[in-house]
Amino acid sequence: MNLRFDRFLGDEEYETRYETELLPYMLARRTDSMFSGCDGNPLHLTVYPAEEPMVGSVIILHGFTESAEKYTELAYYFVKNGLRVYAYDQRGHGTSYRAVKKLTYTHADRFEDYVDDLAILASRVRAENPTLPCYLYSHSMGGGVSAMYLERTDAQVHIDRAVLSSPMIELSTDGVPFPMAKVICRTLRFFGLDKKRVFVCRDYPGHEEFASSSSDFEPRFETYQKLKRAEPHLQNHCPTYGWLLEAVLVTKKLLAEGKPEGIRTPILLFSAEHDRSVHNPAQKTFAERTPDCTFCFVPGTRHEIYHAAEKTVFPYFEKILTFFLDGET
Repeated sequence: MNLRFDRFLGDEEYETRYETELLPYMLARRTDSMFSGCDGNPLHLTVYPAEEPMVGSVIILHGFTESAEKYTELAYYFVKNGLRVYAYDQRGHGTSYRAVKKLTYTHADRFEDYVDDLAILASRVRAENPTLPCYLYSHSMGGGVSAMYLERTDAQVHIDRAVLSSPMIELSTDGVPFPMAKVICRTLRFFGLDKKRVFVCRDYPGHEEFASSSSDFEPRFETYQKLKRAEPHLQNHCPTYGWLLEAVLVTKKLLAEGKPEGIRTPILLFSAEHDRSVHNPAQKTFAERTPDCTFCFVPGTRHEIYHAAEKTVFPYFEKILTFFLDGET
């Protein structure tokens, strides 16, 4: 296909074009509001209207300790190609509702709350644009949330195609066996300590705490780091024991008998070769069991594929847009 706008930001021009072209354009278009999550708590939503003619909508679902602000570049390409973008901060992230007061902590009472929140927004997006397709792009933890949602029957009504980028089908626990992690987290939850940070995470909001790069291209990575340094609500990095327990339970739920097999939404799944945050074999298993899932292995890159250098990220962006707009993989 011929994309309407395929002049992606190249390596040498990235910083200049981002500041002088992309950011002013997106800031002028965006609207911000709050919507009620599954338990009535407020979640922050950013909407970017599409350039006309509008051809569809896309929901962007960020990863663990991220926010919607991290996906401005990707949203820019969607908007330029006629897609209205809905990007929201998941609970415990950004300026959305938090169950813990400490801004550097990330907690979850139930992983299903993330899924139910997504279902609410997907229903709204479909209602606002009933005659146009609705797409879903998600990364890492957001990919795990999206995969669980796609296993539900209501997703087949609301989502026409979905991209899972480095999805958290199985979390990496840095060598700690899953059974041991479960026992530790369940014990701490029993004693009411599930909102405490995991012991391997330091307890202060220094820049060193959230600057470990999962990206291959420093300028793209640094763009979001500037925002994090300036905004405390973007500086969460420590998982709580409650979040960790919910995260390690995701794999069994996602890969339960008949679950992936029941998905009817076409999926494009990207798997990064040098991913240290999630496990690639589980992604492959999920893809093989899903009726309409294209598995795309990305060699030589790390977890945040969308922040890679142009040799990797240009084909990645183009493949996503082609999949959404033409249905081709």
